[in-house]
Amino acid sequence: MSLVSLGYYPVLIINSDFISAKQFIREYHAAVIYYENLLKTYNQNIGEEEKLGPEDLQLAVINSLIEKSLIADGARDEAGDDFSYLLKNKLKNISVDKELEKAITSLYGMSRDEFILAVIVPQAEREILAGRIFLRGERIGDWIADAKKEANVIIFSPNFKWNKERVISK
Repeated sequence: MSLVSLGYYPVLIINSDFISAKQFIREYHAAVIYYENLLKTYNQNIGEEEKLGPEDLQLAVINSLIEKSLIADGARDEAGDDFSYLLKNKLKNISVDKELEKAITSLYGMSRDEFILAVIVPQAEREILAGRIFLRGERIGDWIADAKKEANVIIFSPNFKWNKERVISK
């Protein structure tokens, strides 16, 4: 099997970080399952014109992946040599029992480990970054907006483009 057939080719490059097709597909699949579950629960309150289509979900996932990448890089830069220690410290008490694992699979279609990598680790990185920039008197939202403006984002899809704030449809 080739790396391409396994999904190990880039669909996005954020600064120097590659996002593979496999990672995008995994997170898009989770977003679709989560959204379908949301619709089942709240369907009576959502009109047809308000429902998200596949392209809307793709945009949301791509924008989320870009933000996660920028935050991860920012947290590493801000924390320096302390980053690994801080991240391990935040993750050391993560426990997922069988019931929670079932809920993760039902809500997101992800395994425990996929959920930790896609949701828990990025949240921990965000907390590390937010803490560091808070000490300088800055806000995480402002930092993210500035990081997006400075980011070099390449999208390998003819359907989307980066406008220095977010990915939009062409």
